[in-house]
Amino acid sequence: MPNDEPSVSLTLSIWRDFVPSRTLALRLDEHPQLLDAESGLLEEVYTWRLREDAFAGIADDQTRLDLHDRLVRALDVAKPPDERRLGVLADFVSAAEAAVTAQSVSWTPIHGLSSDDQSTPIEFNALLALTVHLKWLLACFGNRPGMSVSIR
Repeated sequence: MPNDEPSVSLTLSIWRDFVPSRTLALRLDEHPQLLDAESGLLEEVYTWRLREDAFAGIADDQTRLDLHDRLVRALDVAKPPDERRLGVLADFVSAAEAAVTAQSVSWTPIHGLSSDDQSTPIEFNALLALTVHLKWLLACFGNRPGMSVSIR
């Protein structure tokens, strides 16, 4: 799915295994494809478009690369859903929390926003904000079967 918003940095989606209540037929050409519980269909149940750089403020190149790999590469939408389960997201959250706790992340300005005093930009900790949001997602979806995550 193409991203029509150039300001969006990443799109995170939560998927669940879709099991149709009865067999469906998908007609792409003369030969319809039957879709049933074994077809591997997924249903998107949540989407979040992250506009800021999630890795902004991480000074150490190795830490930034490790966290990028744990999130973006490990949850790439091209991977099979069985490789993108919520446990992978939980592993990223643990690593991100360790980086925040170790004070490896600094605060960065939010682009496009400033306080009433134009000389003082509004700052935030991008990795901490992302981690808090992902912990909420894990709390919401973590105990449900057949859930997976993708990043695009």
